[in-house]
Amino acid sequence: MTLRRLALTFGVVLPMLLAVGACQAPRHDRAALRVDSTGDIHVLVSSCEDEKIVRMKVFATNGGAASWYISRSPAEAEPVQLVDVPLLSQPDGWRLEEHSLKELAPDQPYTLDVSNESAGLVMRLRFDSRQLGRLTADEMLSGRSGRPAAMAQDDFQGRAREQCKS
Repeated sequence: MTLRRLALTFGVVLPMLLAVGACQAPRHDRAALRVDSTGDIHVLVSSCEDEKIVRMKVFATNGGAASWYISRSPAEAEPVQLVDVPLLSQPDGWRLEEHSLKELAPDQPYTLDVSNESAGLVMRLRFDSRQLGRLTADEMLSGRSGRPAAMAQDDFQGRAREQCKS
C-alpha cells in the first residue's frame, strides 16, 4: 500500500470512527425500578426538559421471546419530570404492544429499555428479581454502565438532573 493510499484511507476512515465513537450510549441513571408497599414493581423515568418518553420494554437479557412493551405517540406523551408506570401492566395513556412476559422469573436477568420521541433508546437498565427483592421501602434500583445499585429516590432524581445538564 502506498503512502498516499494509506493517508487517504486514514483520512476517510478515522473521521468516521471518531463520529461513531461520539455517539451517546444509552444513559443508565435516569431509569429506575422500585417496589411499592403492595409488592408491585414500578418503572420510574426522570425526563429532561421537554423530553417525551414514548416507549418502554422489558425482556430477558439472555434471550427468549417473552417481553413487556408499551408505547404511546409523542402527541399523547406529556413532558413530565418523573414518569411512573407499573411494570407488566397497561398504564392509562399507553398502548400495550407486547405482553408475553407475565412475571419476572427468579435468577433471570432482564433488561429495561426506555426511548424518547427523538433519540430512540436513551436509557437502559439491567436487573434481576433478587436485586428488586433486596430493596428497602425507600430505595429504588438504578445504575450506571449496566451496573444497577440501590439508592434513595432523592439520590436518583439528583443524578438524573445531572445527566440532563450534561
